[in-house]
Amino acid sequence: NIVEKGKIIEAIGSVEIIDTNNEIKINGNIAKYDKKNQNVEIKGNVVFFDKLRNINVKSNLIIFERYEKKLYTYENTEINLFDNDNDKIRYNIKSNDAYIDQKKELLEFNQNVEFKDFINNYEIFTDKIEYDKTKELIKTFNNTEIKYKDNFIIQSTNIFFDRNINLIYSKENTIIKDKF
Repeated sequence: NIVEKGKIIEAIGSVEIIDTNNEIKINGNIAKYDKKNQNVEIKGNVVFFDKLRNINVKSNLIIFERYEKKLYTYENTEINLFDNDNDKIRYNIKSNDAYIDQKKELLEFNQNVEFKDFINNYEIFTDKIEYDKTKELIKTFNNTEIKYKDNFIIQSTNIFFDRNINLIYSKENTIIKDKF
């Protein structure tokens, strides 16, 4: 369906959107594309794959701002970040909602967040995570639990995890339990 003199394109059914460079592919049930602003809103069993940035996103609703390279997800979000060859999953993140700024390589996950690192063998459970891919810094908000290498459980609030130097720290009271 084309409306507003071709400015808006709507599609229902098995919708597939492929970027002109074949970098991005989006699938879902219902799509609305704003041609002028280059924004797409897609609902229902949405899958977003960006092979250049090694990311796969699944959610009930995704809004993608193409010019700004920003992605917003709503309800039942699952994100996989792959290695450079898109062969192995490095991280699997589940949350209710997420925000991704592809230009700045910033990711934010909100509500019931589960962040799993398959390479370094840890899991983070919290209410909110901000992840800066360029600095390799993970920041959690509110109550947080980290299961680290099946050896330690770390419980605190507002944790910082510097992945470059493998340092986990918090200014709040922290409990560390080991399995030995």
